[in-house]
Amino acid sequence: MAIKYRVNGEELRRHRKFAGLTQAQLAPIIGISRETVSAVENEKPETIDNISWVTVMRWKNECKKRALKKDRQTITEYFKSFL
Repeated sequence: MAIKYRVNGEELRRHRKFAGLTQAQLAPIIGISRETVSAVENEKPETIDNISWVTVMRWKNECKKRALKKDRQTITEYFKSFL
């Protein structure tokens, strides 16, 4: 049985901004469209429910590596909540 998780689009938006990335910059890096990034950040239920965990982890990793040191801990803490 798969573990069900629910991502928080507002948190992911905040992490993207910590990294200094626009939606258009982040999208190709993590393998989704800019429209999908927008839909996730705006918590469109059909997109949130269908985004893969791999994509979410790519989002986290890209944002964490680009974020200022003071913001990296916030990103890490958010993703620890899924473990």
